[in-house]
Amino acid sequence: VTMATYAVDIRRLTPFLGNVPLKAITPGMIQSTYGAMLKTGLSPRSVEQVHTVLHRALSHAMHWGLTSRNPAQLVSPPRPGRREMTALSSVQLQRLLAHTEGSRWHPLWVLMASTGLRKGEALGLGWQDVDLDARKLTVRRALQRQPGIGVVFVPPKSAKSRRTVYLSDVACSVLWAQRQYQEACRLRAEEWLNSGLVFTNLQGGPLESGEVNRALTQALRQAGLPHIRVHDLRHTTASILLEAGTHPKIVQDLLGHSTIRLTLDTYSHLTPALHREAAQTMDVVLGCLRQGPLS
Repeated sequence: VTMATYAVDIRRLTPFLGNVPLKAITPGMIQSTYGAMLKTGLSPRSVEQVHTVLHRALSHAMHWGLTSRNPAQLVSPPRPGRREMTALSSVQLQRLLAHTEGSRWHPLWVLMASTGLRKGEALGLGWQDVDLDARKLTVRRALQRQPGIGVVFVPPKSAKSRRTVYLSDVACSVLWAQRQYQEACRLRAEEWLNSGLVFTNLQGGPLESGEVNRALTQALRQAGLPHIRVHDLRHTTASILLEAGTHPKIVQDLLGHSTIRLTLDTYSHLTPALHREAAQTMDVVLGCLRQGPLS
């Protein structure tokens, strides 16, 4: 068995380790591979992701008795620098949504900003995953474009990403409107692909990620707002909730983070509001005490 067995998941490794038997892979080989990847122009974050997949694959190989050790445990992947957090303020978000109201993109921006869904999760959302009567949706999959394959459905990013999200009044309202809009598009279209997706192109098929990116860039420019990525709508959700004093555990569950530590590390700059709330709580609890001069 060689590393080519895992070519689907770690295709970037195949040119370097694809013909090396599992038992022959050493930590030095892996470290050299990471260095070579960086020289080809791959970003440190991408190499770090490759390391995660390789580590997991070799752990499975150990479990199956294909190798006696996991050499990836002894390798240090490159650590990407922390990217500066970009998010809209609550006022800016309101401006974006007011500006796009009535457009075909408005429901997508509202849903993503109010739920913190990843772009792939929102684009992979099917009507069977939405229960408007119960005011909730379930994240079961994501839409992703894979090189050489095309647009495919993939499992959520992690076990925690497979989650139930409760919907606000505004989110429910735009989803009702989206269903009516989609039905109108179906009646107008000469050919309609019944994909069952909540957000589709004008022929009923899946939306392309690039089209979504361009739509948000245009909307931000027209609204006179700073440029953010579509993914930054997710950061906007978390930022607004944490600044309002929402407990990080609730934000973790909403975003589908694997651990609360990830939530706290990502948004640590927003937790002072929680510390102030804690201090105010203690004032309420201890308010009955009357502090006189010390003797």
